[in-house]
Amino acid sequence: GYLSGAGFQRFTTTAHFIAEVVASHSRRVLVTCYAGRGDDGSGVRERIRGGCGGGFRELSGVPPHDAAAGINSDALHVLVDTTGYTLSPLVHVLSRRPAPVQIHWHGYPGTMGGLITDYYAGDAVSAPPEHRAQFAESLLVLPLPYLANSHPVSRREACAPRSPPLTRGEVFSGAVADSDVVFAIFAQAYKITADVFSTWVDAVNAAPRAKLWILAHNQDSVHSITASAEAFGLAPGKLVFTGLIERSKEMEAKALADVALDTPLFSAHTTGVDALWAGLPLLTYGGEALATRVG
Repeated sequence: GYLSGAGFQRFTTTAHFIAEVVASHSRRVLVTCYAGRGDDGSGVRERIRGGCGGGFRELSGVPPHDAAAGINSDALHVLVDTTGYTLSPLVHVLSRRPAPVQIHWHGYPGTMGGLITDYYAGDAVSAPPEHRAQFAESLLVLPLPYLANSHPVSRREACAPRSPPLTRGEVFSGAVADSDVVFAIFAQAYKITADVFSTWVDAVNAAPRAKLWILAHNQDSVHSITASAEAFGLAPGKLVFTGLIERSKEMEAKALADVALDTPLFSAHTTGVDALWAGLPLLTYGGEALATRVG
């Protein structure tokens, strides 16, 4: 079974990734999915529902005891939680141990703690065996990478760019020339630390044609980053903001950068997958904690 506190809704990248996992199971595996939020009418949720030969159960509004009892009555062998402590976590359901084997995978980069899950599913880079002391669970080491992705299906534009192609002029409104070298940061601003930002500023200032492209997730982040750029002495004209990009154009727009920069405090996860599928090298380095090693 697969459990999603976010209800496999379209706004979660995990839902898009999980959809292809569910659809790819052997017919010998009976899959049941459990949604902690209601139906958003999205195609990805319906695709997941269609792959659940054992049923698709709605848990929105169901008390934890009743939800756990319902899962237990399905007599699963394994229950895979895809939410962890992120959106609408179902910890109170998991803590009642509705399945004999419970695994956390994908949604939350870290241990669940206690006896909530038996295994954390990672890989030898993000969660190497020598880091097992960081986990209350046993480590389940998957082939690289542990993050599933469905880009050949869910992001077909990454494999077949549109014609005519998107241009830098369209995306950057003239702020970036074709000859510029664009360093892109697709992460949200809270992941950007002062020491990392100052390093970016030094690197971009040292290269005459370099530009720093940052997605404007909100106006507060724009003001904060602009102030930091001035404080660290970023040369005028080298900082470029764009708004969030329409999904149908997102992969092609990201491909207009030259290098994607990671944020070591909390490294790229699904945004890193997007960058790689867009054909960009991802500049990163790993720390000790799992959340710093996924990129």
